Order: sequence, then C-alpha cells, then structure tokens
Amino acid sequence: MVETGEGSCLFLRRRYPLGHRQGRIGLGLAAGASSLPLVAGPGFTPGAAIYLDTETTGLAGGTGTYPFLIGVGRFTGEAFEVEQFFMRDFHEEPALLEMLARRLPEASGLVTYNGRGFDLPLLETRFVLARRPWPGQALPHLDLLPLARRLWRGLVPDFRLGSLEAVLLGHERDDDVPGAMIPQLYFRYLREQDLSVLEGVFEHNAQDLLSLAVLMGRLATLVGQGKVEHPEEWVGLGRFWEGRDWDRSAACYREALARSLSPNQALEVRQRLGRLLRRLGRWEEAREVWSAWAAQEIPSLEPMEELAKYLEHRARDLEAARQIVVRALALAESNDGSTLPSLHHRLHRLECRLAGHRWY
Repeated sequence: MVETGEGSCLFLRRRYPLGHRQGRIGLGLAAGASSLPLVAGPGFTPGAAIYLDTETTGLAGGTGTYPFLIGVGRFTGEAFEVEQFFMRDFHEEPALLEMLARRLPEASGLVTYNGRGFDLPLLETRFVLARRPWPGQALPHLDLLPLARRLWRGLVPDFRLGSLEAVLLGHERDDDVPGAMIPQLYFRYLREQDLSVLEGVFEHNAQDLLSLAVLMGRLATLVGQGKVEHPEEWVGLGRFWEGRDWDRSAACYREALARSLSPNQALEVRQRLGRLLRRLGRWEEAREVWSAWAAQEIPSLEPMEELAKYLEHRARDLEAARQIVVRALALAESNDGSTLPSLHHRLHRLECRLAGHRWY
C-alpha cells in the first residue's frame, strides 16, 4: 500500500529483463529504437515513452465508468518496469490518479492501444471530475491501433491485440481473462473483498503492456528500417508513406507487386499505385500499372477509364482509346450501369475526333 497525500492505493511493480520475449521478439527491440517523429511527433522515442493500459468498470466509457487498475510500463536501465495502481474501492480513486500523475511528466510520450478512442478520454474525464488538470495533455501520443490498421491490414484476421500478438509476435496467451469479463470480476471483488479474484486481471494488464512494448519495437524496425517479414507488410508500408513520401510509397507498392499477394491485395495495390503515379505525373509508369490491372481475370472499370484518358490526351492514340472505351462500355452494361452516360459521352467524342469532326 502507498500513501500519496490523496489517500492510499495498492501499488505493484514487476521488472522484466530486456531479453524477455513475447513470442519470438524481445523487449530490447523497442528499448534501442531511435526517435520516430513520423509516427508520434518530434521528441518521441520508444525507449523513453510510457506504455499505458487501463482496466475499467465498463467498456462504454462515460462519466459512470472508472479505471480501477492503471498499468504503466517504461524502460529503466536493463529492464522493462511494469507498475500497476489499483483502487480497492471508489474512494481510492484520487490516490490512483495521483500515482499516474507522478509518472507522466517523466515520459517522452504515451503509447496505447485504442487509447485515443477509450483510455485517454476516460482518464481525462476522471481528472476533470476530480478537478485536476489532465497531465497527459501535452505529451505526444502514439495509438498503435490506427497504425496497425494501416500497416497490417490483410495480414491479421482482426485488430484485437491478441490477434496481432499471434501473427506478428508468435505469442499465444495461456488462460487469459477475456476483456469483456473484467468489469464483472471487479464488481465480484467489491462484493467478496477477495483480491485473488483479480489475479488474472493483473496478469492480463501486464501482458498488454509487454505486448505494447514489443509491438512498438516491431513497428520501429518496420517503419524506421524497412525490415519486412511478410509480403503484406510492403502494402502496409505503401499505405503508411502515402501523404508523407510519395516516391517511397510507390517503391513499397512495387515491392509488394513483385511478391505473392492475394488477388484482393494485388487489386488494392494496383489501384493505389496507379493513383499515386498519376498524382506524381509519372504517366508511363501509371500506364503500365493500369494495363496490367485491366488485363486481370476480373476486369475493372477504373483502369480502363484511366487508360482511355491517357491514350486520348497524352499518347494521342485515339483509336486505341476508342477500343478501351468500347470494352469499358460492355463491362459497365453488365454491372450497375452508373458510368454508362460518361462512357457514351467519351466514345462519341472519340468517334467525332477520329472522323475529323470538330468537338466542342
């Protein structure tokens, strides 16, 4: 038990050596990662960040939801230290918040999983209701969930933390407490005052923090060093670099196409790469992408339309453009027909130009 000046709460500390592994990846990967301003802003360094996860009395958020257990993880020397602050009853919440408030100023930033949508708004609400300023306001925050969706979509079946652990880390938890059961376990503890009821909840929280740190290291090597373990990660890197470095994004998409992808992923890559090359004005490269896309077993209107525009306005090959539009019309008629008017208009214009008529 710790006395804080705001009351007392239960405090638990565990230390894990940097060689500790979650599956096939060790904690030391994140501890040694360099600054990653692209993912969390200037000054953010994985080894100096605080990894945060809460266990709460409900999953919907709102003013009636309390965080009864707050876990923070941080690298200290040759170890990853997990600290857990627990309130035995609701009157101990001020002490719980005080313990967290003492840790945050030491961090270069916060790392969470769905913290933007749940943990941080909930904690800010609890600080506001306690009439205290939220100390995490000024810290860079990296929520791994949106990044996971961008980098690993198509590689994992869903974006539960456990799914990422299984696919990316090769880590399977034994006898883990399902997140949906945690609120009712806390209320059972309040009724029975038997802390052993929550043993699995403490372990679940600690495992979440360990996996956050290891996933951070995995992300740092992927984004910072381009170390790819699965072909699908080239697609994810292409999505990541879009809007940041278009040339780098295009290079990642080309790497992806050179590897074995599912038909749906190959379709997405060609679509994204074609649009990217068009934006960059690299027309010949875009034409090659659209031609390969249009030649697929399952035809698509988008590459046909783009090819027709290219052939008409840049290559000045009106007959080739007309043939593409005729093919596109046949495809549009077998689909929903929504693009038929624009395609008929394009065909009419091409036929007029081929006949030597002026077109206005």
